[in-house]
Amino acid sequence: MLHKAKLFCLLCCGYIGGVFAGSFFVFAEWILFLCGAFLVIFGVSFRGRYFLWGIFVVLIFLTGYGVTRHAVQEVYALPETSFTVQGVARIVREPEEKIWQQEVVVRMESCQKEPCPREKILWRAPLGMPGKRGERLSFACSLTVPKKINEQFDYRMFLAKEGVLYMCEKADFAHTIPDDGFTRVIAGVFAPKRALENALERSVPQPEAALAQGLLLGGDERLPSEWQQAFRATGLSHIIAISGYNIVLVSAAFIILGLGLGLWRRQAFLLAVMGTIFFVLLVGAPASAIRAGIMGCSVFAALSFGRLAYSPQTLLGTAFLMLFFNPLLLRYDIGFQLSFLATFALVCVAPLFILLFPKHFFGRGILEIAFFTFAIELFIIPLLIYHFHIVSLVGILTNMLVLPLIPYLMASAFVTALIFFFCPPLVLIGAGITYGLAHGIFVIVDRVHTWSQTTMNVSWSIEIIFLWYIVLFLGMVGIRRYIRTRYV
Repeated sequence: MLHKAKLFCLLCCGYIGGVFAGSFFVFAEWILFLCGAFLVIFGVSFRGRYFLWGIFVVLIFLTGYGVTRHAVQEVYALPETSFTVQGVARIVREPEEKIWQQEVVVRMESCQKEPCPREKILWRAPLGMPGKRGERLSFACSLTVPKKINEQFDYRMFLAKEGVLYMCEKADFAHTIPDDGFTRVIAGVFAPKRALENALERSVPQPEAALAQGLLLGGDERLPSEWQQAFRATGLSHIIAISGYNIVLVSAAFIILGLGLGLWRRQAFLLAVMGTIFFVLLVGAPASAIRAGIMGCSVFAALSFGRLAYSPQTLLGTAFLMLFFNPLLLRYDIGFQLSFLATFALVCVAPLFILLFPKHFFGRGILEIAFFTFAIELFIIPLLIYHFHIVSLVGILTNMLVLPLIPYLMASAFVTALIFFFCPPLVLIGAGITYGLAHGIFVIVDRVHTWSQTTMNVSWSIEIIFLWYIVLFLGMVGIRRYIRTRYV
């Protein structure tokens, strides 16, 4: 009989596999219906336990496929013709400043006439337009459906995965109207983020302040364009995006804090979960941070009950729930993909590292960073090649040099912001440490980036990437079995 954990993992993989198939392939409906009916009849006729579970997994797979195809078809079923809306809209995401404009996401709360879409609207607003998350606007604009830019980047689906189905290129008018109670609640929730950003900007010189803000609050838009390109070329762009790596760092810091305060192991893990939730709210609760936080909390919840071996199943279960509510994430959200793969790499290779190096010795910390960095790179490199057609030749080296500095920079940046508010005369001490750490990272990136060839253009098909992950998975299973029989 199948173990419950393995059965749960098998069912989750069945649904996720169905979502994957529905995201990349299209089959005729009558073929799917015929296969499902055949499997049910065959399963009833031959009632072997394993065979019945196999039938159930296949049906779960078909369910995932059907849910995904339905979600995609709903987006493409929207009429291409433009129409005008006028009424009261609310800003539902913090405006993002680009080079020539701002991207503001709003949702209509009421309209003077139909149609009145309830989906989110991406408004390309002029720079300097006042407005914060939660504020209401008297809004009128001609809406269109986003266009697919090219075969490699489906912009319509990229927006649809966040619930944004319409675009407003130029509003007829948009005026702020008096706040209501909900606006004040939202302003209070996200006030700490704005306060932290302001404190670092006023206490640390640029561009070091921008790097500290990116690590704490997410996003590389604060960095100058030349530094953004340098971080991408050296394989470090992930450190200034709220992903699984940032969440792991924050959670680990709270675990260390809890154990240092004398808490029991389970209490320390509970503190890590609560700290992760606080961190997600602190950075403004963007969708990417929420998804990374959910993954991180699920894994640490499993660890709190001493179930390290079950943490991959817990991560798969979390991914199943997220894809159940939004199947578009699997293909169209690179943040979800990177967070899942980075976290999955950590929970898979952690037992290997413990088995290979069970004792503490001098240099174990450096070896651990190199080990986990190499494992994460193996998992995410194919994904980066698929999306960006580029791979960093020095990514592992720069990650090994920079990653040890990241936890200290995040901690010093947070402490500097607190000193700025509660003890301003001492802010120079914290700002000096933050500046020194950030400047050291810039020096490393600059030196490595000046090498003649740091990136290589590569193009892989989805079949090659799929084969890569199959070989990687089989290789890890084989290595774990060998180590268990050899060393345990």
